[in-house]
Amino acid sequence: MNETVHYQYADGTKAADDYVATPITFTRSVSTDAVTGEKTYGDWKADQSFAAVTSPTLQGYTANQTSIAAQKVTLESSDLTYIVKYTKNVPTVTTTTTKIYAGSPVTANQIDQVFKSQAESNHGLPNTGLRSERNKTNLSLWSVLVISFVGLDIFSNRKKNK
Repeated sequence: MNETVHYQYADGTKAADDYVATPITFTRSVSTDAVTGEKTYGDWKADQSFAAVTSPTLQGYTANQTSIAAQKVTLESSDLTYIVKYTKNVPTVTTTTTKIYAGSPVTANQIDQVFKSQAESNHGLPNTGLRSERNKTNLSLWSVLVISFVGLDIFSNRKKNK
C-alpha cells in the first residue's frame, strides 16, 4: 500500500518534490506442517495508517491544502495519491498613515478657520507661499491711487509753469 502527494503550481508544473510515504505492508503468520507440508495461515495484521502530511510552504504562493490528514487503510484499500495545487498570491500594498498634531485631533472646522485666518492676514497661505487675493486687490488699489496723485501733481505743475 502506497501514499504519494504531488505538489504542483496551478499550471500543472512541479512546485516541490513529491512526498512518498514508507509503504505499508500487511502481514500474517504462516505455519507449515513438517509432516504433510500443509500451510496454515493466521489472521492479517490489524488495519494501519499513514501519518498526516504537512504541505511545504512556498513563498509567494498559497496551497489549496495545507495538509493531508492521517489515512487509515485496510487490506482492501487502494494506493493513495493526492495533488496539492499552489496559486500565486495577489500582491498587497501596505501604507502607513502618520498623524502629526499636538493634543486632541483637529476637526475640519478648525482647518477651515486656519485657512480663513491665513487668507485674511498678511501671511502667505499655508504650504503655498502665495499671498491672499485680498492683499493683491489692496495692492492694486494703492497702486492706482499713487499713480493718480503723481499724475495730478505732474499735471498741476505743468499748468503753473505756463
